[in-house]
Amino acid sequence: MQTTLPSNTANDTIDPFPNAMQAYQSQLEDYELLLSFMRGEVGSITEFANTLLKPRTFSPLSQENEAGQLALQELMKDSDYLALCRAKNVSPHYLTVTLEDRTYHYQTSNRGNQCIETLELNETGKLPELKSRIEKL
Repeated sequence: MQTTLPSNTANDTIDPFPNAMQAYQSQLEDYELLLSFMRGEVGSITEFANTLLKPRTFSPLSQENEAGQLALQELMKDSDYLALCRAKNVSPHYLTVTLEDRTYHYQTSNRGNQCIETLELNETGKLPELKSRIEKL
């Protein structure tokens, strides 16, 4: 997955309560990042789908992104998730979550996408709870 990182300056400090100007400027930078990526993108929609655009530090999207990342990390450390991946003989580290036609799809694979496996996370333990946390974001 190609990643485009934020271009925060050294003057940025992490503040849970940014002022209105910081939030506005970060939102403009998010918008400009998306536009410039789309202007420069000459490949396929698949390449775009495999690109992670991270929101700027003070952007309103930043908090949503952080909450989503924390929910995914919690899932990837869960013993039931790890056991499910072992049972399917796939790596827990290549998790991909996609939303298609209002349905979430959880997939993982081995290195090099040799064996892509769809995971059902409503089976046991905390998996349904973790799944609902991810999907409400």
